[in-house]
Amino acid sequence: MSDRPAIRRIGIIGQRRYRNLGTALDTLSRLADQNDLELFVDAGLADLLPSASQLRPGKTDLLLTFGGDGTLLSGARMVAPHGTPVLGVNMGHLGFLTSIYAHELKDALTRVLTGDYWMDRRFTLEVEVQLQQGDAEPAYVALNDAVLHKGGFARVIRIAVMVGADAEEVGT
Repeated sequence: MSDRPAIRRIGIIGQRRYRNLGTALDTLSRLADQNDLELFVDAGLADLLPSASQLRPGKTDLLLTFGGDGTLLSGARMVAPHGTPVLGVNMGHLGFLTSIYAHELKDALTRVLTGDYWMDRRFTLEVEVQLQQGDAEPAYVALNDAVLHKGGFARVIRIAVMVGADAEEVGT
């Protein structure tokens, strides 16, 4: 028996453009029925899983992302404030962050439900752009990396890096 918290409520986000998404969601739906799991789906996929409730970040034990690395990063930003684990299901061909392929979903989720997995903890970054006039853009949560790119013309920028909850400026 595992000492890991029980997974009972699973959130789902994904990209509709993948032709095998319906098959993967059918597999997930059958596993949910067999294991008494509650499914919570993003509004963009609600018609594909009509028995699922609306996704509310922070109210699930696990988030499944169906897509590629971009979908996983989007899901990670959504649930990062709640500490919800994310399992990325790669629906394409190449993914560096997604953990499993769609055909591995049944076995992988069965292992997760029994506590037979390891978790790779990642740091998140909160990125805020402060304009020269003193106005700040809304903060953005990033996993893995954050990219600042120039607009239509080159300009000099000043970058201040803060680390920790009681952040002090550590470099510019």
